[in-house]
Amino acid sequence: LKVSLDKGRSSRLVMGVGEWSKWVRVCFPIRAERTVEGVCQFKLLKLDSDEIRVLRTPVQPSPYAPVTPYTYPNQLAREIAENVGHYKILDRTEDGLDDDTFLEDVWQRLETKTQVTKYLMGKLDWDLFLTYFHTVDNVQHVTWKYYDPENPKHDPELARTYGKAVEESYERVDQKVGEIFDLLDEDVTIIISSDHGGTSILKTTHPNTWLYQNGYIKTLKRGKVDIPKGLTYHPQAEDSLPVDWANTKARAIGFGGIYLNVKGRDPEGAVTRGKEYLETRREIAERLMEVRDPDTGEKIYKTILFKEQIWNGRFADQAADMTPILKKGYAVAWEDVYGEVLTNTPFIELFRGNWSGNHTGPYLPKDIAGIFIMKGPGIKKGVTLDNVEMVDVAPTVLHLMGVRVPRDMDGKILSDSMRSK
Repeated sequence: LKVSLDKGRSSRLVMGVGEWSKWVRVCFPIRAERTVEGVCQFKLLKLDSDEIRVLRTPVQPSPYAPVTPYTYPNQLAREIAENVGHYKILDRTEDGLDDDTFLEDVWQRLETKTQVTKYLMGKLDWDLFLTYFHTVDNVQHVTWKYYDPENPKHDPELARTYGKAVEESYERVDQKVGEIFDLLDEDVTIIISSDHGGTSILKTTHPNTWLYQNGYIKTLKRGKVDIPKGLTYHPQAEDSLPVDWANTKARAIGFGGIYLNVKGRDPEGAVTRGKEYLETRREIAERLMEVRDPDTGEKIYKTILFKEQIWNGRFADQAADMTPILKKGYAVAWEDVYGEVLTNTPFIELFRGNWSGNHTGPYLPKDIAGIFIMKGPGIKKGVTLDNVEMVDVAPTVLHLMGVRVPRDMDGKILSDSMRSK
């Protein structure tokens, strides 16, 4: 397939089926004598007499002329492009892709990120170097259905081809980490830390639907102008009704948090601080803990955490007043993440999205534990740490670098892993 990139046909792309194009610079006029430049790639997915299918990756800022610089110093983006090559800074390209193309894209991004890491490590005089690989996260979200036979989207036939993708993602990242390690001196301390693990999505929950059905959310009748279907996350979102805040006691938004509508804190508060606040919160928690999956008869929540059990600090009052903790396999539906109130949707239903793996829950940390590894001249060998939290990473890094840890910093220094001086 030959594709002309401009009306004058001065620039063309030539691709065979299954092939990716080179990176392409594209310009968009936004006003007289003003254009915005971006870069993207194409892949020819299908070419026959009945259908032509071409994938275009999301257009991302050009490293040569970004509207807003996205590296520091500004010229670093161009330097990386010229010395290493382009790499995608927009990686949410899995929706609508076939599995082969999705995995090709993920492996390409891993390889390019590794090369950029090596280039910068060799170029800069650094004391602390951080790099981040999104590979495992992406693969788990999309291909967990092939890895887990219990997933409702599991296809045994496709699992024969893609069932090892999750394990392969760990192996590939491990290989790239090894390549980076090979460039380091023996006196360098290395920390590998993930921010979460993963699990299957079996069903999704609509906490706002439950709050509506149980009288904690009141809604207004929709006006004459409805939300266009194309602007909603899912067609069922047309059932979403505007909230009658003056008569609403609680609403869920974000990944599982429930906010009470508190007088003096929220614009149209309906719950008074003190006794009413505590009683309302306790009542919702007790009722949620009795909710059962109608298909299994099992309770879906492990526990309910109140804000004071999770958060502290000056802005703790702005956090969710309560966070219901789900059992593995359940997740909060995207509509509720965005705060929509679906009035004609079951509280629990099979997951409708493209993903099949999840980590947001909300779950207890140990239910989807991540990875934490330390290695270096001051680190003990063979020590297993049983209670590492993400907030422990920063103070531990500061301590290893000889920097005083601020007294008000959350987390602890992982001193049990370190040799005594």
